[in-house]
Amino acid sequence: MSELDILRKKIDDIDHEIVKLLEKRMDISKEIKTVKIHKNISVLDSNREKEILDRIFCNEKYAQGIAEIYKVIMNVSKDLQKK
Repeated sequence: MSELDILRKKIDDIDHEIVKLLEKRMDISKEIKTVKIHKNISVLDSNREKEILDRIFCNEKYAQGIAEIYKVIMNVSKDLQKK
C-alpha cells in the first residue's frame, strides 16, 4: 500500500466516524424538535448558535473553516426541526 493510500485510508476512517457522530447529532436535533413543539419554542435560537460557535476550540489556522462547517451543521439541524 502506498503512502497516499495509507493517508486516504486514515481520511476514510475519520469520515466514517464523523458521519456516525453527525447522524447522532441529527437524531438529537429531532428530539429537540419534539421538546420545542411541546413547549411552543421557536426553532431559531440565535443565542444558542452563538454559544456553539463561541465554544468551538480548535487550531487557529482551522477556525474559520470549522466555523463554516458548524454553520452548515446548524442549518441542517434547523431544517430537520422545521419539518
